[in-house]
Amino acid sequence: MSSEGLPDSSVVKARRPWMAALANLFAPPLGHIYIGKPFRGVVAVALNLIVGLAIVFLSLRATGRFPFVLLMCLLLFAYAAVAADAYIIARRAGSSFQLKPYNRWYDYLGLLIVFSLGGEATRSLIRSEIAQAYKVPSEAMVPTLLAGDHILTDKTIYRSRSPERFDVVVFEYPEDPQKTFVKRVVGLPGETIEVRNKKVWINGSQLQEPYVRFAASVGGLRVSPGDSFGPFRIPERSYFLLGDNRDKSYDSRFWGPVVREKIWGRVCVIYFSWGSDRFSVRWDRIGATVK
Repeated sequence: MSSEGLPDSSVVKARRPWMAALANLFAPPLGHIYIGKPFRGVVAVALNLIVGLAIVFLSLRATGRFPFVLLMCLLLFAYAAVAADAYIIARRAGSSFQLKPYNRWYDYLGLLIVFSLGGEATRSLIRSEIAQAYKVPSEAMVPTLLAGDHILTDKTIYRSRSPERFDVVVFEYPEDPQKTFVKRVVGLPGETIEVRNKKVWINGSQLQEPYVRFAASVGGLRVSPGDSFGPFRIPERSYFLLGDNRDKSYDSRFWGPVVREKIWGRVCVIYFSWGSDRFSVRWDRIGATVK
């Protein structure tokens, strides 16, 4: 150590491979800086980010469980590869590493803060512009979505087209802007919608809905307030959204249509799912396409 408190470039101090890998896992490219390869680390992280964004975008378009699971495995591999690269370089260097001017604990601390803020900014950008994850808390969309499903929403799709009938979408709850709901698009702008004895009619024609579940049969003891509705003409640039579990859904029958600007994106895939038991994973639902 020099008299000014800076690392002396002549000082030889071995790098710990596990520390290099761990640093890259939590704050890349800190691990590469630790082993004296800052440029390599920045390039690796930049390439990893590009690959990661491409994989996330492709996963939103994937159809079927196998393509989605494969893409997620590739994403994890790309993430782990950056840590593995730092580990291998540190291991090869052995005890011959000479300290660099930036190999100081307070430099690491400052860089950790900078990289953490940068990572959070990147994640916020992805959530606002590309894709966002949500957890389904209720049974309003059973059987399509179960309570405990974790879903990915494509936020790019409606930049090139409008929501279509039968799309499962996330949107701003009209009665509380702080809440996000998920429902299915049933009625389109300008259409006249009516519910007669649980059945939906669009412009005078009955809509076929094979995805719907009813908690109480027609004529049973239980009667849902939404069994009859309308006729109602949907305003322009607005959509009528209903839950698939029709008798247990609080939807447009009660609080009206949702304007186009408040629909954030289309639900594409279930990326994880917890059962009723917190430690019970529904493996068969991971990667399932939402239709």
